[in-house]
Amino acid sequence: MLMVDPELSSESQGSTDRFTMRFSKMHGLGNDFVVVSEDELNVIARACGFEINNNFLSSLARKICDRHFSVGADGFIVVRRSDRAENQFSWTYINSDGSSSLMCGNGVRCLGLWLRRTGWTTADHFIVETGAGDVEIDFESPEKITSDLGVPILKARWIPTKTDGSLDCEKPVISQTIKTNAGGDLKITCVNMGNPHCIIYVDDLSNEELLATIAGEVQSNPFFPQGVNVEFVKVISDTHLKVTVWERGCGRTLACASGAAATLVASVLEKKSERNATVELPGGSLQIEWNEGDEHVRITGPAAIVFEGRIDLRSLSLPLPKDSRYHQEGQS
Repeated sequence: MLMVDPELSSESQGSTDRFTMRFSKMHGLGNDFVVVSEDELNVIARACGFEINNNFLSSLARKICDRHFSVGADGFIVVRRSDRAENQFSWTYINSDGSSSLMCGNGVRCLGLWLRRTGWTTADHFIVETGAGDVEIDFESPEKITSDLGVPILKARWIPTKTDGSLDCEKPVISQTIKTNAGGDLKITCVNMGNPHCIIYVDDLSNEELLATIAGEVQSNPFFPQGVNVEFVKVISDTHLKVTVWERGCGRTLACASGAAATLVASVLEKKSERNATVELPGGSLQIEWNEGDEHVRITGPAAIVFEGRIDLRSLSLPLPKDSRYHQEGQS
């Protein structure tokens, strides 16, 4: 059972029912997420007698991100307060297939808006701790949120790619040939922006079926031992890049901010763009800058809250312990 709340609560106060979880449905350029607080999950876990662990969160993400039987989203975000400092927060990000990811550029902007709208912070500048490192957020308005993803990783071993059959290569992967059945020999450039990206330049983005087939081949190639996000890029000008993305863990998405950032870096390396450019995605455009001074990549774009709701976890058939109060009160 899913219920929609007309307004955001200023703070997570626990659910009205012990099995009911509050959430926010959000998106950044159509790349959508379900956001919950760890406080909320802890209240439910204590009331229902079970432990929140990685397996539970993975199952919850798969269930709640299902577009046919639940809320539907590309990813699931759990936010918590940091122990390190004021105006510093942390998250767990899980793809719709239940796999974890260290970074999601659109997700971190959505988290920034969530923190402001729920009253967790009133600051214009704050930090989100991610598995890929600290991300600084500058909040001007819901339409203009800037995230600093830091210095891009270019060495093959840290992307990672299995260059020449080895994971120890220190060289960058720039305009290197990869073989595919659907697309033949393709030139790729690889960048890690907290997660791995493979950038491929094409003249035509309209044949989505072909691009999906190529993306699937690239993502399953042993060259990428941890999988990879695939960006197909059409260069419109040196300040305008058009991109379609296939993300590992959720397939084609309307937008991928870290992919847009990786695309700009690759385009600068290949001398196809300036260091500041508009990256156009199916869901909208982002402004990306690869600063020449500190080498940091910054993304500016919008985020939005679609609606607030509550969902009864019993409707999701989660794999919880049989002796928990969750099962004792009717869920088998």
